[in-house]
Amino acid sequence: MGNKYLIKEAAKMVDVEPHVLRYWEEELDMRIKRNDMGHRYYDEQDIRILKKIKELKDRGIQLKAIHELVQKMYDILENGVPVETASKEVETDFTSELVNTVTQITEEPGEDQERIVDFKLVQFQSMMTKIVGNSIKENIKPISQAVTAEATEQIAKQMDVIMKEQDERAEERYQRLDTVIREMQQTRREIAAAEAGGKKKKRLFGKKNK
Repeated sequence: MGNKYLIKEAAKMVDVEPHVLRYWEEELDMRIKRNDMGHRYYDEQDIRILKKIKELKDRGIQLKAIHELVQKMYDILENGVPVETASKEVETDFTSELVNTVTQITEEPGEDQERIVDFKLVQFQSMMTKIVGNSIKENIKPISQAVTAEATEQIAKQMDVIMKEQDERAEERYQRLDTVIREMQQTRREIAAAEAGGKKKKRLFGKKNK
């Protein structure tokens, strides 16, 4: 019989939310079985198909094209072909159709071009865009890391300059303060000396008057 999984378990295995599996079942006409209580359950074959669907979605292929692939896969599976083999056969056929579509567009002239530009080309473009997008995303990480490192180094250098300027300014302030203190001390000494001299003169002047 093999293992059977309820929708929450299946969703976890496929790495999607349960409502996504329900949506895929409806949109892709998937042949998901029910138990005696009417609850969905998934066997190993269903899980493999669902994982393949997610893989195609992640590559940028939309459900309209995936629907065709899934139905072809079901037809092949009815002949006892393993899921992996059926998946490869269907995807190979789909890729060939995409290539043929592009080839026809470049070779057939006139109004036929408009007729040939169907949803398969749209799916092809979407898939290519997604692949390129993923490549760019993969390259962005090291690039961003390099930029971040460079920015960090520049900030560190700038901070060093600022700190050095602050140190220099602080030293200047300390020097000015030291000068002021010395000047004040000198002034006090001069005042004290002047006061002492004044008192001395007063004493001398007082003695003469006597």
